[in-house]
Amino acid sequence: MKRYSEYKESGAEWLPEIPDKWETSHVKRVCQNVTDGAHTSPDLSSPDKPFVTVVNIKNGKIDLKDCLYTSQRDYDQLVRNGCKPQNGDVLYSKDGTIAETIVVNETASFVVGSSLIILKSNRLVIPQYLKLILASYSLKNEAFKVLRGAGLPRISIGNVAKLQILKPPPEDQKSIANYLEKETGKIDQKIAGLEKKTLLYKELKQSIINETVTRGLPAKEAQAEGLTPNPSLKNSGIPWIGEIPEHWEVISISAVTDPVSIKNHPNKELLSVYRDYGVIIKSSRDDNHNRAGNLENYKLVKKGWLAMNKMKTWQGSLGVSDYEGIVSPAYIICRVDHKKVTPQYLHFLLRSKRYIGQYNRLSYGVRIDQWDMRYNDFKYLSITIPSEIEQKEISKFIKSKHAHIDKITATITEQITTLKELRKTLINDVVTGKICVTDDKLTK
Repeated sequence: MKRYSEYKESGAEWLPEIPDKWETSHVKRVCQNVTDGAHTSPDLSSPDKPFVTVVNIKNGKIDLKDCLYTSQRDYDQLVRNGCKPQNGDVLYSKDGTIAETIVVNETASFVVGSSLIILKSNRLVIPQYLKLILASYSLKNEAFKVLRGAGLPRISIGNVAKLQILKPPPEDQKSIANYLEKETGKIDQKIAGLEKKTLLYKELKQSIINETVTRGLPAKEAQAEGLTPNPSLKNSGIPWIGEIPEHWEVISISAVTDPVSIKNHPNKELLSVYRDYGVIIKSSRDDNHNRAGNLENYKLVKKGWLAMNKMKTWQGSLGVSDYEGIVSPAYIICRVDHKKVTPQYLHFLLRSKRYIGQYNRLSYGVRIDQWDMRYNDFKYLSITIPSEIEQKEISKFIKSKHAHIDKITATITEQITTLKELRKTLINDVVTGKICVTDDKLTK
C-alpha cells in the first residue's frame, strides 16, 4: 500500500513523522466539550430509561438490551447535568476497560455513568475519525501511561483531554473513515464467520457427550472394543432420561458421591470451575484473597473428586477434577466412589445437556445470576451406569473426538487472532498516516 508523498517531523513523542499536510493537536482543542457521566448513584430499580456504563460498550455498539435502567426522575436530572450524549458524540471508556470508543448513533434516549467520557467534536475533526484515532493502539499506549488505580485502572478526564492526537485535513479524515469502515467490515465478516464455526464445533462437542453417555458407543467403535453394538433399549423409569441400553443400571447420585468440606490447606493450587472446561488450575493467585488471608477457608479438592459451583451449576459449571487444589467456600465438593463409577465417565455424564437442564430446574433464587443449588437437591438425581469397561471406553471415545475438534478450533482461533491483529494494525497505520488512503482507492 502506498505512502504519502511527503512527511515531516510530528513533534509528538509517540510518532516520529506525519504526512506533510497533517497537524498535531490535543483532544481538548478538537472538541467543544469533554465531560463524563453520572458521579451520583441514580435509582436503578425502575425500568424507565436506559443507564449505560462501560460494560455496555461491546464490539463498537451500545448494548441497550442488557444495560441498567433508571427512573424518569433521575434520568431528567442526569440530562440536566450533561450525562445524555447526542447523536454524533463520541463515547470513550475510562474505567476498567480503557479506550473503547463508539460514535453515538442511537434513536433511544439514554444517559451514561461516570465510566464513560462524552466527547463532542468541533469542526476540526469528524466524529468517525476521532473515534478511530482514540481507539488506535498508538493512542491507547499513550493513555495507558497515565492510568491510575491498581485494582481498577482508570484515566481521568483531564488526561484524556491532554492526549496528543493527529489532525489530517477534512478530506483525508473522510477518506480514512470511509476506507476503514469498508475494510474493517470485511475483516469483521471473516471473524464473525470463524466465530460461528467455533460455536458449531462447541455444540458438536456437547452433542458427542449427550449421545454417548445416554446411548453408549457408536456401533463401529463398540464392536472394535468387543462391546455389544446397537444394544436393545429399555425404559430408564426417569422421564427426563428416557430409554437407555438394557444392560445399564440406574442409581442415585448419592450412591456414588459424598459431600465433604476439608479446609485449612492454603498452600495448595487455586482451582476454578468453568462450564466449558470443568475444573482447571487458575493461571495466577488471587492477590486480594492472599492479602485478606482467608485461603484457610477454601475447600480441598482431590484428584477424582467432584467440584460444583453451586451458584453457576445451572450453567454446567461443575466437573470431576484432574488436579488437587482448593476452591472457594461457595463450592460443593463431593468425594466420588471410584469402585462404582469412573471419574472421567461421571465428569462427562454430569456435564451432558440433560443433566444441565436438571440443575437449572433444581436451582432457585431471586435473580438468575444468583441462583443456587444445594447438595440435598442434587443428590436425588439418577445417573446411568454402564459396566466399568464401557465407562472407560466411552470416556476414551469422547476425549479422542474432543481432542480432534480442539485441534481444529485452535487453528480457527489462531486465524481469528491474526485477523484481529490485522484489523488493529490497519486502523493504526491508516489513522497515523503510515498508509495513504484516498477516495480513488475505495473504487478499486
